[in-house]
Amino acid sequence: NQIIFDLSGLDAKIQYQILLTDLYGRILTTQQTQGGRLFSWDATYLPDGQYTYQILSEKEIVFNGKLLKINK
Repeated sequence: NQIIFDLSGLDAKIQYQILLTDLYGRILTTQQTQGGRLFSWDATYLPDGQYTYQILSEKEIVFNGKLLKINK
């Protein structure tokens, strides 16, 4: 139930925001983290389903994507 974001390729001096939304665009949660490392996010509270995420710096969207959560 952990989501791992690999931010190792991003500048370690910059603060990033990770934004998680449902497929309707509703913001579910946000997290702040530094670049240059792995970031682990506890997703146990999220029901199974599809989600989208954005990784943002102060100036731009650095990366975006989709993820699928399935409990086994």
